[in-house]
Amino acid sequence: MLELQLRSREERWDLSSQDGEIIVGSRGRSPNPILLCAEAPGETEAQRGQPLVGRTGKELDRLLAMHGLSSRSWFVTNVCKSYIEGNPDPTPDLIARWTPTLIQEIVRCQPRFLIAMGRFAARWFLGPDIDMDQCHGMPSYADPSCPAYDYLIASPATIIIPV
Repeated sequence: MLELQLRSREERWDLSSQDGEIIVGSRGRSPNPILLCAEAPGETEAQRGQPLVGRTGKELDRLLAMHGLSSRSWFVTNVCKSYIEGNPDPTPDLIARWTPTLIQEIVRCQPRFLIAMGRFAARWFLGPDIDMDQCHGMPSYADPSCPAYDYLIASPATIIIPV
């Protein structure tokens, strides 16, 4: 059984599990106009208990800093909150397990833009049939009223979705 507890004003969640699983919550204030969602925590994120603080997060921060931006002011989370040794692709069961938590974070955040980093995050928002190779540089649609534009940040598989 997972337990969700608010740890600070910045909406850092402490997710703990009875089976010793390493769970990484989100970081950032909500409401927040920008929600950045990656696929799952890596080893560094598991050690530090925060999303996007490893190599990808450092590269993201470096690229954003070149434009005077910082992911530290955004709400940052993952589709899956569980760290799995070896960092394999998230399974459909694992994604389904964490979907209610991600929906809760989105509702709490009330973002104007959802930034999906990686194919699993993009597929969570845009559907399982999204082909990342085909959508680069072309508008995609979460639904007819919500255009999603591919935008390179730190990953060739990053998509910004205006809400």
